[in-house]
Order: sequence, then C-alpha cells, then structure tokens
Amino acid sequence: MKKVILLGLSVAFSIGLSAQTPQVYSTKAGDTTASKISFESKTPVEDIFAETKTAKAAVVVKTKRVKIKIKMISFKFEKPLMEEHFNEKYVETEKYPNAIFDGTIQEDIDFSKDGTYQVSVKGKLTVHGVTKERTLTGTIVVAGGKLDLKTEFKINLVDHKIKVPSVVTKNIAETIDVKAHFICTPYKKS
Repeated sequence: MKKVILLGLSVAFSIGLSAQTPQVYSTKAGDTTASKISFESKTPVEDIFAETKTAKAAVVVKTKRVKIKIKMISFKFEKPLMEEHFNEKYVETEKYPNAIFDGTIQEDIDFSKDGTYQVSVKGKLTVHGVTKERTLTGTIVVAGGKLDLKTEFKINLVDHKIKVPSVVTKNIAETIDVKAHFICTPYKKS
C-alpha cells in the first residue's frame, strides 16, 4: 500500500511539474511569423522604411530578463540602394553586425495566468557598437501558453554615433521610430 501511495504521489508531483509555467520563452529559429522589427525615418524630403523578421527574443521567467538580438544586415528596404547605404555607411554591419537589447521587466507578471500586462523593461541597448541605458515600455500578453510582446520607441542617431553625410541630412531623420513585435513560445532544447 505504501508503494502505491508513493508511486501515486510521485506521478502527481511529476505531472504538477510538467504543468508549471515554462522557465524560458523564446522566438523559434526560422519562424518568420514570430518576430518583426521595423524602423521608419520620416522627413519632408523622403520616408524610409525597413523591416526584419529574423530577430531573436527570449524571456526568462524567474529573473524577468528580456534579451533581443537583431542581425542588422537582415533589415530589408524597398530600395536596394537604401539597404546598401544602411549596411555600408550608416550602421557598418561588417564592423557592428548585431543590435542587442538586454533588460529586466520592472513589474511583477504572473506568467502562469492569461492576461495583458503593461510593462517597462530597463536595460541596455547596443546599436552600432554604442551601448545606452534605456527603459522601453510596451505590453506583454500571456495567452494560450505564449507570450506576445510589443513595444514602440525612438532611437536618436547621434546617441549611437551613427553619422549621416551632410549631402543627405534632409533625407534621413535624426530620430528613428522603431516598432517591435515578438511571439515567444516555451523554449525547448533541440
């Protein structure tokens, strides 16, 4: 009888553990529907829009850490010449291939319960080899075992030492509008 009770408790305990909230959520590699980052430069002379769907994001539940990594060369523009200038002259992707945000969610979130949470994530944003302290605000929607993260923020080119030649200063805004959207699922080692 003791063995049956112990076996029953053991099974119940292991089922309880498997039903717990995952410890890490992340975007799936190769899933172009799981991430989308875009930026826009608007000036009276020209509007520039670029987008990537290959950025990676991860959220660690216990520490509330959020990490995002973007390959700068992955941004696609409507005009090939814009893309070439972006990679070669402005963000210098050979020298600075990635942009990274590493921060911590400031609010308490119950990741085991569906809901919409307004959050601020305090951390460091590295673009063009320059790291700046930033607090990004946005929403995290917990639903159906997934996390849906959204944020919008601005980047001042001068803050990251991104130089725009004087010949095109009227074509490129000094402040760039950024939108990011990630769908993270429980991380599973392959």
